[in-house]
Amino acid sequence: MLFIEKYCFRFRKKRVLPSPYSVYSLQHIPAGNLSRMHSASMNDLSHNLLYLKATLAGFVIVLAVAFFFPGMRRLMLLGGVALVPSSPLAVLHQQSYWSAERLFGWSYGIEDILFCFSIGSLSVFCGYVFKSSPLILQYTVPGIIKKSSFLLMLLGLLYFSAFLFGFDIMEATIAVQITLALTLISLDGRHGKTAMLGALLYTTYYAAFFILFSYFFPSFPDLWNGRDLWPLRLFSIPFEEIVWVFSFTYMWLNVIGFLFSPETKKTCS
Repeated sequence: MLFIEKYCFRFRKKRVLPSPYSVYSLQHIPAGNLSRMHSASMNDLSHNLLYLKATLAGFVIVLAVAFFFPGMRRLMLLGGVALVPSSPLAVLHQQSYWSAERLFGWSYGIEDILFCFSIGSLSVFCGYVFKSSPLILQYTVPGIIKKSSFLLMLLGLLYFSAFLFGFDIMEATIAVQITLALTLISLDGRHGKTAMLGALLYTTYYAAFFILFSYFFPSFPDLWNGRDLWPLRLFSIPFEEIVWVFSFTYMWLNVIGFLFSPETKKTCS
């Protein structure tokens, strides 16, 4: 009997410490700290997978444009699909240019595919939406192989030369895009004016999208934090990104015209 009383007394005296996740422990955290903890967690959630969110938003815009402009669907599809094979090159810009988080933490993902398809299709749309006569699509598989081989060899030579001069990856990309566009114009000048107007229109759209997306996700511009990034920004947009978008569209519209329009005497001669 004495043993039972002693055991019960020890049980009653034992103190159970509250869990750090219990309601009791939360009640003893100052309200200001709780508010800051909640804000920090919400910021972390909003910062996660911003690249995926942006590319999904861009893809929805592509679908909307294709819905309202059925006559542009085939050209947009060609422009988007033709650019997708280059999407793995996006990993080369990680850390040196920006630090985009991808789904599952991979260095390459669905985000890069969606991004390439969206910019490839919308840049072509911007180039030809206001033209009275659309691009005449006339191509064959052997012709595409021949022209693609020429472009790949030229791209390899241009990138090698850019790296030889000490350019970082984005500077090399911008220089290659401009040089390739001018080379194609020298071979077939029919698409130069279209490419310039399309580059102006698409760059305007891209900047507007960037600013609007950054309004809803303020940490979006922080993804551009690479060691080689140019310091200048315009309305939170890295100036280097603007130059890249313009030079890309200028090049891509010339590439699409080169690949899918009827050949001229100078083409690949």
